Amino acid sequence: MTIKVSVTLSEAEQKLALFLAKQRYANARSKGITDNKIGSQSNYDTDFEGMAAEIAAARLLNVYPDLQIVNIPTFDLITNKGHTFDVKVTKYPN
Repeated sequence: MTIKVSVTLSEAEQKLALFLAKQRYANARSKGITDNKIGSQSNYDTDFEGMAAEIAAARLLNVYPDLQIVNIPTFDLITNKGHTFDVKVTKYPN
């Protein structure tokens, strides 16, 4: 299912997204996890956009984003009813 929504993050949410993206990237590389980035964009752009999308989706679902840096779960968000979500974001129309 594809849902198109526009959310503008506050300055604090943007700073949180940047911090989490940098820390998670560093943690993954230190553990030898391969970066599976697709495209010519920078790691910064990929990680920041992904984390920002998770924060935006959390706001829309009225849940807290997962703020863990070390033990990252296999899903991005979980609702109070136990539904899990894997958030995806792209700037490309197709």
